[in-house]
Amino acid sequence: MLVPGAAGGVDKVVTWSAWEEGKSDVRKGVFYVDNAACAYTSMVDPDIMPRVLPNLEKITVHRADASFQDMTFEERFFLVGASVSRYHRTIDGSSTLSWKLISGRQAKHDGNWSVSPDGRVSFQNAIQAKSMLHRALLRGIQVRAMEGVASSIQEHCKL
Repeated sequence: MLVPGAAGGVDKVVTWSAWEEGKSDVRKGVFYVDNAACAYTSMVDPDIMPRVLPNLEKITVHRADASFQDMTFEERFFLVGASVSRYHRTIDGSSTLSWKLISGRQAKHDGNWSVSPDGRVSFQNAIQAKSMLHRALLRGIQVRAMEGVASSIQEHCKL
């Protein structure tokens, strides 16, 4: 079931699923863009990403080819401050991206991103805090960050 506007405290552009709980928290979201190709490029091109994504300050590319990226993201988040995370990312060159956290402050942050030709962007994040005490905080940060990503990409990809 999708829950519109479940982010709380930020402008809502994502239609969110309910949390799927287990060892990791899984959350799915959907939003729409005018230009599907632009939305995909905004999430996979390391030259474009820092100009579009609101929390991203720097990317270090360790390896990148047509289907694989090994990158470190330096980001800044509300209530957290600076965060450095390294991801292995698989891309198809046109519509899908998946990622797996290799190192960072979270125990887990894996997910996927898919853009359909009609501009529907769907994503899934599986997150897990290193401490149960930080679970609620991490959930809130994830929702706030993805709302920011979605609204920034919508603005950047207007026709």
